[in-house]
Amino acid sequence: MSMPVYLARKVTTEDINREVMYWYGLKEDQG
Repeated sequence: MSMPVYLARKVTTEDINREVMYWYGLKEDQG
């Protein structure tokens, strides 16, 4: 059972939030 990359790298919460908002923005742009 492989761990998600963001857990394996121990990315900070700010990094996760920034990436989530980035992908959320892409969805919004696509309508």
